[in-house]
Amino acid sequence: MKYWIFCLLLSLGGQTYAGDGAPNSEQSDFQYIKGSPKALARLNLMLENIGGREFWGEAKSLHVIQRTRSPRVGDGILTMTWHDLEAPGEWGDIQHSSWAARYAWSEEGGWLKKGDIYRDYIEDEIDEKRFYWERNLYTLYHRLAADKLAYSVEAIKPYGFVVLDPDFEKVGEFHLTAEGELYRWSLLGGKKDYSSLFGPYKSFGAARFPDWVASSDGSWGAYQIHVMPSNVPFLEQVSLKKPVREWQGGAVKNNCEASN
Repeated sequence: MKYWIFCLLLSLGGQTYAGDGAPNSEQSDFQYIKGSPKALARLNLMLENIGGREFWGEAKSLHVIQRTRSPRVGDGILTMTWHDLEAPGEWGDIQHSSWAARYAWSEEGGWLKKGDIYRDYIEDEIDEKRFYWERNLYTLYHRLAADKLAYSVEAIKPYGFVVLDPDFEKVGEFHLTAEGELYRWSLLGGKKDYSSLFGPYKSFGAARFPDWVASSDGSWGAYQIHVMPSNVPFLEQVSLKKPVREWQGGAVKNNCEASN
């Protein structure tokens, strides 16, 4: 779950190491991504475990449905999101028995609807969302698999690696099992580091993902219902237009003639 979605739910209710040991995998060549053979082998195996480099490198959008629970909000939260994997952007719908929220944004702007209240995101909010999109787990899956940007990876103990962006800023930390499956991920470089824990993998069609995910501090958890990358662009999957408010009665035009 995204860090900002966690903050929305609440409103409604790094070091570098020299790693030892590596999952068994042959190192695949990366053209732009740099790192030690050990770190690159771990990256390659992690990507193979979720569907493969070609599959994720060609993905343009991602659809995720989760059933979420939070001690402060309760159970039965259904979260559906579309992620843009090519450029900053996201659409989401969050439903609960006693409240609902919907949002959409891109680099051009966006909006949030909570209950019957709409508001536009201000420029600072879009800048913050763009910042976290760059560090989003799904964004990193796509970008690392596509191998078109000069990221760097550094091995960490016991089985994992840190990702540095082209400006050599640390953006994510991946802790893997001995088999190369992700069990802990940390977003780095934000206002505070944020991490998630992941359960055993299961099949979601062409992709494999953890059955469940939870914040490392226990503040929320979610079962994965549907996780599917797509080669259809984000803006062909969803509309970012603000929903039209329903007519509540009364005159539609100011110059309506009075009836006799």
